[in-house]
Amino acid sequence: MTNLSPTLAGRLLGLAIVLAGMLLVVGAPKAETVVHSFDASQGRISYTDVGAGAIVVLVPGADAFDGEFRYVVPQLVDSGFRVVTLATPVTMEASGGSARASAVGADIVELIRYLGQGPAYLAGSATTAGAVAWATAVAPEQVRGLMLLGPSVAETTQAPASHARTLVLMGQSDPAFVAPKVEAEAVARRVNGKVQMVEKAGGLPHVDAPGMVGPAMIDFMDRLDS
Repeated sequence: MTNLSPTLAGRLLGLAIVLAGMLLVVGAPKAETVVHSFDASQGRISYTDVGAGAIVVLVPGADAFDGEFRYVVPQLVDSGFRVVTLATPVTMEASGGSARASAVGADIVELIRYLGQGPAYLAGSATTAGAVAWATAVAPEQVRGLMLLGPSVAETTQAPASHARTLVLMGQSDPAFVAPKVEAEAVARRVNGKVQMVEKAGGLPHVDAPGMVGPAMIDFMDRLDS
């Protein structure tokens, strides 16, 4: 039998882990995708709402494609969470057509209060990582913990300092940064967080490696609840 080099063996193992996670997601039951909405102070906010349990609010990145959380939502629902996902175009509209972190953060806080099941876990992606950090800083009583997925460093570091427990998930191959780990650590220092680098992932680690990101999010929330 041919012996594999340690490097090749490691790459094959990583690929096997990612494929296993993808198979887990594909086999998960399809979640309801009915869009709900309500009149907020800055306009109408729309969202999807699936599952039951502790509430997790997912905020898609302003520049990301629709359904970017489609791989992790079934995992969160199966693990006993109620998953609420903001509809990005409506969120931007409700914030006066602006992607300003403070405006979107205000939408997030208003949504949690409207749902009446706070405090909530918050997950922001790319540009909206700053928005969830902002929401936490201005309404800490509404937030259990933060998850920043491939965060935009500029947006996040402009938010007020937060004392919420935070997990920063950054793709090791994020093309936005020369040194993704260094940037992730800079964000973590600002938001009282810890960093977990995601292998085989770029700017959207929850899309590129959901088999790693989904379990990491679940483990983080479970630890906060324990």
